[in-house]
Amino acid sequence: MPNKLTKKELEQRVKELEKDVIKLKKAEEALRKSEDRFRAQYKGIPVPTYTWQKVEDDFVMINCNNAARISTRRWATNNIGIRASRIFKDTPKDYEDVIKCFETKKNIQTTWKYTDIETGKPSVFDVKMVFIPPDLVLVHSEDITKRMQDEKEILEKEKKLKKQAHNLQEFNTALNVLLEHREKEKKELEENIVASIKKLVLPYLDEFDKGKLSSKNRMYLDIIRSNLEELLAPITKRLSSEYLNLTPTEIKIADFIRRGLTSKEIALQINVSPNAVLFHRKNIRKKLGLVHKKTNLSSFLQTLSG
Repeated sequence: MPNKLTKKELEQRVKELEKDVIKLKKAEEALRKSEDRFRAQYKGIPVPTYTWQKVEDDFVMINCNNAARISTRRWATNNIGIRASRIFKDTPKDYEDVIKCFETKKNIQTTWKYTDIETGKPSVFDVKMVFIPPDLVLVHSEDITKRMQDEKEILEKEKKLKKQAHNLQEFNTALNVLLEHREKEKKELEENIVASIKKLVLPYLDEFDKGKLSSKNRMYLDIIRSNLEELLAPITKRLSSEYLNLTPTEIKIADFIRRGLTSKEIALQINVSPNAVLFHRKNIRKKLGLVHKKTNLSSFLQTLSG
C-alpha cells in the first residue's frame, strides 16, 4: 500500500492544485477573449465570408459574417446548417472547388457565376478558399460584376478610340496627298503663267520696243512691262528659291532645261549663243553639286521643283 501523505504534504498538494486551477481559469479566459476577438474580426471582414465544415461525406455551412448576410439579403444566414450538396446542386463545379481545397489543404482562387433569383441578373464572384485544420474551409466571395463591366467598357472605349485614331490618320494622309496635289497644281499653274507671258507677251513687247513709238505709247509700253513684272515678281521669287543661289539668267535657263529644251532651243529663246548656254549649264551643275556626276540635269531639276 502507498504511504499515507502527511497533513503538511496534503496542504502542499492542495496549494499546487489551487495554483493549477487558477492557471487553467486564466488560460480559459485568455482563450475566450481570443475567440471573442476572432469572432469580432470574422464578423467585421468587409468581404462576404462563409465557413464550411466537413461532416461525414459532405460539408455544412456553419457560419457567415455580416458582409455575407447583407450582400445575400439574409440568404446566407437562412442557410446555415444546410449541406453543401444541396446548396451547390445546380453548380457542381463550385462544390468540387470546396472539396478540392479540403482534400489538398491548399488555398484556391477561382471564379463563380450566379444569377440573382429576384432580379435575374447574372453576377460574377472572385472566390478565395482557405483550409483551416482540422475540418474547416473558409470561403471569401467578392462580387466583381461591376468591375468587370467597367473593364469591358474601358476596353471597348479604347478600341473605339484606336479606330477613330486610325480613321483620323487615314484622313490626314488623304488630306496631305490632296494638299500636295493642289500645291503641285498651283506650282504648275504659276509656271505656266510665267512661261506663257514670257513666250506670248514679252516677245511682242520687245518688238514694240524696237520700233518707233511716240513718247506716249512708249510710256504705255513701260507701264505694261512694269505691271507684268510686278505681277510675276511673287511667282518668280517662289520659283527662284527652288534653285538655290542661281543668278536670274541661270534660273531662266534652268527652267528651260527642266522643261526639256535643248541648248540651241534655249539660245534662240534668250538671244544668246549655244556656247553661252553651255557655259551657264556648267555653272548650274556646279551650284547644284552635280559636277563629276552622271545625273541628268533636266531630271534633277524636275525633282527639285516637283
